[in-house]
Amino acid sequence: MYPVASYKEKVRADMIVWGEERRNKDPGFFCRLATLESPGAHKPVWVISDARRKTDIEYFRSAYPEATVTVRVTASLSTRASR
Repeated sequence: MYPVASYKEKVRADMIVWGEERRNKDPGFFCRLATLESPGAHKPVWVISDARRKTDIEYFRSAYPEATVTVRVTASLSTRASR
């Protein structure tokens, strides 16, 4: 058995690999899972606070073309460090 910290890091690494494999096969997999298959997922407004991948934005623009609005918020390094 792994010590807790090393086990957590091994599992994290495995999940990152698994997630990348899923995204490579289907870039919209996680977005679709969150919006279409989750109980209570049908809401009048969605705020996606962290879209790190262009494929996430492409998914929403494709799936909800007339409802998707993107806003990019930027902050200086000093502001980010103070948070």
